[in-house]
Amino acid sequence: SLLAMCKTAGAIQCDGQTLDAANIASVQACTVINGYLMIAGVAGAVELPNLQVVTGYVEMDFNDALTSLSLPVLTSVGQNFYISDNTALTSLSVPVLASV
Repeated sequence: SLLAMCKTAGAIQCDGQTLDAANIASVQACTVINGYLMIAGVAGAVELPNLQVVTGYVEMDFNDALTSLSLPVLTSVGQNFYISDNTALTSLSVPVLASV
């Protein structure tokens, strides 16, 4: 799991990879994702309450049943923030995102 890749040394750092319904919960404690964050095949509401930095890109596409995404403390994305074809998405919250 992604949680097994997390290292606690101040920030909880995780290696980037595709998050799906089976492993999305395993990154709830992560504050930094080294690499990319791809969200695929996820339904309902998703919140990553501790995530502050993604060093690569964020991609969220073709999640037909994803209704909301909340990244309440995400401040920085190293590359692109890409959202496409999430037909049920009605709420996206990234209130403190300052740089992409």
